[in-house]
Formats: sequence, structure tokens, C-alpha cells
Amino acid sequence: MTQIDELLARVPKGQFIGGQFEQTGATLPVHDPATGQLLAEVSDGSEEHAQAAMDAACAAASAWAATDP
Repeated sequence: MTQIDELLARVPKGQFIGGQFEQTGATLPVHDPATGQLLAEVSDGSEEHAQAAMDAACAAASAWAATDP
């Protein structure tokens, strides 16, 4: 296994929603544009996942806005 393979194996592949990575079941392939090599399969979100992400972002907005830069 190459260093790149080891790195990619440690990268979370889920949707980051509400502070947690969620696996959706469906996946999308990610290819190296230079070689066409498949690098990873990542989680593909649905409309429900997009709505959950928006809801989580709205819920966190006021606390996030109050943090120092």
C-alpha cells in the first residue's frame, strides 16, 4: 500500500452533518483526474441529507457567530 493509499484509507467518506459523519448507503466514485484511477468511494447524500445539513447549520449558526475570529 502506498502512502497515498494509506492516507485515503483514513479520510472519512461519509456526509458530515451535525458534527458527525453519516454513511448514506449510496456512494459516488472519486477519480484522479490525471490518471482516471479510482481513489475512493464517498457517501452520496439525498435531499433528506441536504435538509438535515441545513437544519444542523441553522441550529448552530448563532453559537458559531458568537465565536471569536
